[in-house]
Amino acid sequence: MFDGKFTVNSETGCWEWNKNYLLYPKVQFRGKITRIHRASYMWYKGDIPKGRCILHKCDNKQCMNPDHLFLGSQADNMKDMNNKGRGNYNKSNEHKISLSIANRKTSKEQIDKAKQLRKEGSSYNDIAKALNCYPSHARSICLDLYKYASVTNG
Repeated sequence: MFDGKFTVNSETGCWEWNKNYLLYPKVQFRGKITRIHRASYMWYKGDIPKGRCILHKCDNKQCMNPDHLFLGSQADNMKDMNNKGRGNYNKSNEHKISLSIANRKTSKEQIDKAKQLRKEGSSYNDIAKALNCYPSHARSICLDLYKYASVTNG
């Protein structure tokens, strides 16, 4: 069902959906629009019991590798989020940037491009369009608030 629609990340083993999404990718599955990680879990492992969540071991929203997915409750999901420091606030209650940018892989080139565009007078909306992200994320990058983001070299 998913052949050719994802790429295997050789470093992480994540099966990353080929289309660029800021949040969880969605697909048509069993007649419903479903998040890709849930569809993958159902396809490879079986149905998801009512009220249960599918959690990522890898914390990669693009990942649909069934070996990286596991079943849990909403409480398990919140505990996992807090244990991995993905909550909206850290222990000292300092504000963190939004979860989307924190979990997104932002390359050095994208950061440099955003800052250059801002220096040239571009609005955060224009920068967001160029980077395919939200204006708040573009602002976070330009103001060096992306310190929690996964910054890659490529």
